[in-house]
Amino acid sequence: MRKFSVLLSIAAATACLGLSSCSKDTGGSSGKSNNRFYEITIDGTTYKGSNDFSFIALMPTFPSTGLTSTMIINIKGVVDDIIIAHYRATADFERYNKTGKYKIADRADYYAAIQNENFDLIVEFDGSYGEYTVLEGGVHNVTKVKYLGKFDDTDSEYLIEGNFTANYKNSNTNKTIAVSGKYRTFAITVD
Repeated sequence: MRKFSVLLSIAAATACLGLSSCSKDTGGSSGKSNNRFYEITIDGTTYKGSNDFSFIALMPTFPSTGLTSTMIINIKGVVDDIIIAHYRATADFERYNKTGKYKIADRADYYAAIQNENFDLIVEFDGSYGEYTVLEGGVHNVTKVKYLGKFDDTDSEYLIEGNFTANYKNSNTNKTIAVSGKYRTFAITVD
């Protein structure tokens, strides 16, 4: 499995280099996207690094809300992904891209497209780590949103920075764990 992760890293790096080399022709700003990072603490263990496995707008757009999502990080064996919901259309993203406090949504509600809002944060735990649901009171603080420029002819790129803290409860064992972190990631929107 480690070999697959290394190959995926090489593929992601190659794709980023390819996008950077195209930026002169397309006006893309993907060269600015190389300073992503995460620092996540889950139940006392801290994970740090750059989110090389980030995929921008990987999730489909929910027609009822116009939201898609950007992955911050995937930590094998711990979390399948930590994602931020955001508007896919540039006009909607611009209208609602305010810094401030947002909720940490429950994974099931997010995938069911129930009461999603711009900049909700979702932590989806790896099944082998345990089945956890978010408890009330978690906060996602978006501290910076900045337009970086055109990603290509039809898309725009934005920097998003923030931090979050929440408690999660294991539905089988009743164990409660703390999850907190900070990140810098990028979102691509459609013009």
